[in-house]
Amino acid sequence: MRAARWRCRCHATATAFNQVAAKHGAVASDDGLLIPMPQQTRGDALVDTIDRVQIGAELLRSLTGAGSNSTTPRTQKLTATIQEDVNAYLIRMNSPPLAP
Repeated sequence: MRAARWRCRCHATATAFNQVAAKHGAVASDDGLLIPMPQQTRGDALVDTIDRVQIGAELLRSLTGAGSNSTTPRTQKLTATIQEDVNAYLIRMNSPPLAP
């Protein structure tokens, strides 16, 4: 099983990040938090059995949702910027954008 890597380097937000990530199945490792991705063998290669882009999008939706609940203007501005960037990426990947 392969894993997608996620790491928060800002100590002030690490606890909130860890709580949201844990709700999405993240586990601690030497590389930070990992979200396990189930895989199957096809020929000589391992392929994901779930869409890791969608898993990442769901995690980002939760993280930006948590950030938009903040009363700190700096956090709200950063969250809005992240939402814009993520939405642009999701549209390119033919995925639904983040909820406002």
